[in-house]
Amino acid sequence: MPVVYLCRVKNRLLILFMVVMGVASLPSCHSHRTVARGAHGRVTAVRPSSNGTVELPSHQVVTGSGADSNDAEIVARLIEGARTWLGTPYRYGGTDRDGVDCSGFVQRLFADVAAVSLPRNSARQAEDCRPVARNGLQPGDLVFFNGSRVGGGVGHVGLYVGDQRMIHASTSRGVIVSDINADYYACRYCGGGRVAAITYGARGKKPKGTKAAPQPQQPELPAPVVIPAPASAPVAAAPAPAQPRVVPHAISARVDSAFAVLRMAEPDSICSDWMD
Repeated sequence: MPVVYLCRVKNRLLILFMVVMGVASLPSCHSHRTVARGAHGRVTAVRPSSNGTVELPSHQVVTGSGADSNDAEIVARLIEGARTWLGTPYRYGGTDRDGVDCSGFVQRLFADVAAVSLPRNSARQAEDCRPVARNGLQPGDLVFFNGSRVGGGVGHVGLYVGDQRMIHASTSRGVIVSDINADYYACRYCGGGRVAAITYGARGKKPKGTKAAPQPQQPELPAPVVIPAPASAPVAAAPAPAQPRVVPHAISARVDSAFAVLRMAEPDSICSDWMD
């Protein structure tokens, strides 16, 4: 009996060991951080190696052609600037080349390259962006993930660079390029966001290759016809008032004297009738 009992216990332990090993080999959404003590006793992540990282897209940056699309020139500069951070170690609260965390990396990158001020932590950065559907992501958008616990809210951010890839500050390997479809990130994905300040509409700039909308043509009006005014007939000058005839006083006196003499001589003559 003791031997049979020991065999049963041994078999149960063997089965339990196999179950544990099988579960451990499944894809998991739990992070395993590797840290080391840096200078002055601060905790930093071990510098990333090439293992487990992916390459940046090699093709030209392509964004949309609408006013809400990211400016391709700015995005190209953002990606080129982010490339210079590759290999920088992770440091919680860090914002420089000695060590940087995920939101510090994004904030510093946008400030240095695009003169855009973003909030300091990833949750606030998500609130500051316009939500973008996953199938509508463009290079230059931000991608957000849960933190250390799935369903625990936004706790991680990266710069989307196209081809389902992002540049971000990983807690285990520093600033690297990762595939957002990898198991670890796929189960933590919260959504994408577009920074309004780097869109064509916000900058008042038209996308390259787009033609201006044709201006409506005004109907051509006939030339105005000038009709000359009729010539006015000359206005006859008003006749000048007749000037009264003025008989010199001396002549009038003489005429009166002559008629007076006639009256005295012939009072019944026709001359008196004429004079009266």
